[in-house]
Formats: sequence, C-alpha cells, structure tokens
Amino acid sequence: MATGIVGLAVRDAGFGTIAWVVAGVASVLYVVLVALHVRSRWTPDSRADAVQLFAFVAATEVLASLSRSHAVSVVLWALGVAAWVATVWQVLRVRMHDHVVRPSWLLAPVATSSLAVAGEPIARRIHSDALLAFCAACWLLGLALYALVMWLITERARRGSLEIDDVQGEHWVAMGALAIATLAGSRVLAGVTALHWGPHDAARVLTLVVWIVALCWLPILVAGEGWRLRRPPLYTTGRWSSVFPLGMLAVASHALWLTASVPPGRVVFDIFTPLAVVAWLGTAIAFVTLASARDRAHVP
Repeated sequence: MATGIVGLAVRDAGFGTIAWVVAGVASVLYVVLVALHVRSRWTPDSRADAVQLFAFVAATEVLASLSRSHAVSVVLWALGVAAWVATVWQVLRVRMHDHVVRPSWLLAPVATSSLAVAGEPIARRIHSDALLAFCAACWLLGLALYALVMWLITERARRGSLEIDDVQGEHWVAMGALAIATLAGSRVLAGVTALHWGPHDAARVLTLVVWIVALCWLPILVAGEGWRLRRPPLYTTGRWSSVFPLGMLAVASHALWLTASVPPGRVVFDIFTPLAVVAWLGTAIAFVTLASARDRAHVP
C-alpha cells in the first residue's frame, strides 16, 4: 500500500516512467503477500487481527487507482468492495480478547475511504449517479469511523494505558486516514462537478476542513517520534505505516489543488512528494538490511 501511494505521488509529479516502475514493484509485492497469506491459511482469532485485513482492501484500491486499464480498475475496485464487506463481517464475528484499541485500527476508515477514491473515476467515466452516491457515502462513513476510532484511542491515552509499544510507526495513520479522506473528498467533488449532482459547496468545504486537520497532525506526530525513539529498535514493520501517510498527504494535496483550486495544496505536494520517496527508500533499505542480518544469523 505504501509503495503504491508513493507511485501515485511520483506520477502526479510528472515522473511517469519511475511511477510505473514503482507500480510494478507494488503489484509484485501485492501478489506475493496475497500468496503468502493464502498459503499460510491464516484466519483472524481476535478482532484486532481481523482489523488488519482492511490493509488488503486499501492496497487493492490503490492498485485500482494506479491502473491505466479501465477494466482492471473496475475488477480491482469490485474486489476491494467485496473484501471490505468480508472484513467487516470478520471484525464483527470474531471475539475481542481485550478492549485495547490501537492506532492500527485506523485501517478501517482508510479502507472505507479508499473505496471512494478508486470508485469515483469509474462513476465519472460511466456517468453513474448511483455509483457516485455510493462513493460519497463511503467517504462520509470513513470520516465517521475515523472519529469513532480516534475517540477510543484518545480515551485510552487519557487513562494512561497507551504504551510506547503501541507507537511503532502506525501512529502516522492518524494523519494518513485524514489524508485519504481528503483525496476521497476531492474525488467526490470532481464527480459532483462533472455530473452536475450533489452539494458541490458542502463537499468542497468539508474536504478543505479535513485537509487542514490532517496538516494539524504533523507537529504532534513529529513530537511523537521523539517519544518513540527513546528506545530501540528504530525499524519495525509498522514503519511502512509511516510511509503511507506521507505519500497520501502529497497525493491528496495535489488533488485538492486541482479540484478545489487551493494553491497551498500544490506547495504541500511539492514538499511531501520527495519526503515520501526518501521515507520509502529509507524504510526499504532498513527492511532489506534487517532481513539480510536475520538470514545470516540463521546460517549454520
């Protein structure tokens, strides 16, 4: 998912060839991860595990947005919708072993917003008011889920039960979930403008507000990095959840600049696109280095 988002940001920056290379890497990683998941026959045994399946939904919709083929985009979008429904069912059916809500639970609003992100271009292309309305509903539902999860996390922090082990990179999704909601709002705004349907001004204002709140998260998250780095390790798999929000903020800001005529959006895009690329490279290098070290440690 993080790799695909960086690909979108690079494509918006005008580096088409590099973007397609990144998209190819994202596609290969997607297939490999799905194959490993199927091979392991893993099934969630807790609600916290089930929530992780929303990452598959979001990754599928990112690939749908990256695809140049309309047919492939439609298939991937439909697969994401089906996976979202299945994941919601899993989340509701499995037992909750504890009542601890972690930042990773923000994958739920991320996945929900992603349905609108990938679905709106399809709705605009086939001139479907019904599909556009569905995308708008997903956008608003994603915002509602974000408010719910953030309230639960805030309550946990207020009680003093939020541990440093819970902040391993996933905390950046607090901003990333709003960034993808901004992108979803921009897409819906483009749709209602093109199809002359819906409350255009309300969609524009809400999208702008969500984007501003996402930006307000940045100083808090940077300060949180200092708190987290008080003890090693510096790299965990959760660090990929830090790359995704940076790339998503860049892509969302670019979309906001184009659809809502917000000039600061271009400035944010120009700043965060290289930051997302650097973060992706750094995380990838750290991952490969750690994996190589572990392989050497297991060699007899």
